[in-house]
Amino acid sequence: MAACRMTLEKVVQVEGVEVSLDALWTTPEGHTTFGAEKAKVTIHVRKRATRLVEARSTRVQIKRTRQFFVEQESHDATMGTGCQLVASPWAQHLKPSPTLAIKEVADQLKLSGVEVFDFGVGEMNPYVPVPLALRQAIAAAQLAESHSHYTAASGDNSLLEALSEDFRRFGMTYAPHEIVVCPGPKDAIFKACIALVNPAMPRNRVVAFAPSYEAFENVPPLTTGKPAIILPTDDRFFPKVDELERLLATDPTIAIIIVNSPNNPTGVVYPASLIADLAQVIGEYPQVAVISDESYRTAIYSDEPYSSIAHHLPLQTLVVAGISKELSSTGLRLGWVAGPAQIIRVIANVHGNATSCVNLPVQVGLAQFLRYRPTDHPIYQIQLARLKVSQTRRAERDMESRKEIKRQLQLRRDIALELFSSLPHLKRCKLTASQGAFYLFPDVTAFLDTRAPSVDEADAAEVIRTDKELALYLLRAAKVVAIPGS
Repeated sequence: MAACRMTLEKVVQVEGVEVSLDALWTTPEGHTTFGAEKAKVTIHVRKRATRLVEARSTRVQIKRTRQFFVEQESHDATMGTGCQLVASPWAQHLKPSPTLAIKEVADQLKLSGVEVFDFGVGEMNPYVPVPLALRQAIAAAQLAESHSHYTAASGDNSLLEALSEDFRRFGMTYAPHEIVVCPGPKDAIFKACIALVNPAMPRNRVVAFAPSYEAFENVPPLTTGKPAIILPTDDRFFPKVDELERLLATDPTIAIIIVNSPNNPTGVVYPASLIADLAQVIGEYPQVAVISDESYRTAIYSDEPYSSIAHHLPLQTLVVAGISKELSSTGLRLGWVAGPAQIIRVIANVHGNATSCVNLPVQVGLAQFLRYRPTDHPIYQIQLARLKVSQTRRAERDMESRKEIKRQLQLRRDIALELFSSLPHLKRCKLTASQGAFYLFPDVTAFLDTRAPSVDEADAAEVIRTDKELALYLLRAAKVVAIPGS
């Protein structure tokens, strides 16, 4: 499926966009059909757009990115004409991230003074900021002399205990020794795969559902040399249980199934009944593991209650989460994985050999944030005084901070949905309202195989045929950052 992902994360009020977007697309005379493949645009609701700026001087950079997409399948991993080193075939054939490629161009535009409307990488901060209490707790831990050493590979005990308590809020019971703290959820997924599969094992294939987060497709080749098996979903982006059942019945090499709800990039939330059906099928194969990516578990906007497949298959499931999305803390790089103790021990060993540990001040700060009022602890009273931080309201305990972040994201999602329903040309997109995360995933098939106006008078009008070309055109013509969803 061709797809295009776009991030619109700071929307509060959009002025003048209708005129700009209306000018982007015209249908060639006599053209009555569109491309058969679906193209999608994922929108992270985040950017206040007031005007579109054109900068022709950036076209060389954009053309270079276009070439990146053309050449990524035949990426040359040699390190220069005089170098005799050869990269691993597994790493050499790893697809570069289109998200980071377009981000690089967008960042260069910003550095050159061009106003860019960045709807690309999933980043809420600073528009939905890291909670103040968490920042203060981390800062105080950073200044404490006792918080600058290594921790156990699995994590600092104070955080493991706090996370164990926090899991109970989600209906799960994990002891501290059943949790490993990693530098982000993506890292936790990678190390879980290393711990569970290798090429020599009878079961060594990883399954995900389309459309999927890029890491679900890129990690398996690095651990087994084999691509992930991507199963189709229905028109609501829900996994087809019968297809999974057939695959497990006919392919004895399946080792891991990745479940992601709320979903990146579609924003759908799997109903509890669907998760129960998936669990019933997978439960027939106790040697098959489930990695449940629950990075967006606190961002559910519908009436659908939170549900995890770990509620049904605790002995087969590894639950992955983190503070990147829950607490708008992407750059702090802290996530965790919880599951059966015998597997968690292996993951901790992998983690210890690869990373040693996650930086301690963030661990201690998060533990304080989850469990206490930072200003209550004597050490933190001293450190906060040194920081000249005034007495703040008590730390948001339980779910309050995460609920507030969800409210802010839902406000932005609602504004984006209103814009899609009101702007004439955006009405051509087929859009299902996201139920969770902070994504919109409209079908932009109507814009493919149509003629886009030239960016300047020297260029002829061009026909946009793929999601990648659409993303690059939006960046070039309107300085809007869009990420290909395919």
